[in-house]
Amino acid sequence: MPLVRTATRLREALPLVPTGHAFETRLGARLTHPGPITSAVSAVAAIGELTRRELRHPSRLLVTGAVSSAAVGVSITALIVWRGTHRHAADR
Repeated sequence: MPLVRTATRLREALPLVPTGHAFETRLGARLTHPGPITSAVSAVAAIGELTRRELRHPSRLLVTGAVSSAAVGVSITALIVWRGTHRHAADR
């Protein structure tokens, strides 16, 4: 009960945060049509927004590509070294 009283007092003490019309529309859509399709659509929308935002800064795209390429190269090299050492250990 003390936690419930504290939560009630906190809710009463905090002011309401005004929301925009677009937020209310999206929230209403998510509440009326929950499910994996809704989350997939929102994920695709989020990826699209992220892509549009990042393409405004080509240098970020170049850095991301370079880091990704380096990560793939290091991963492949580590896999080859790991397999080589395990193969030689099995031959002994």
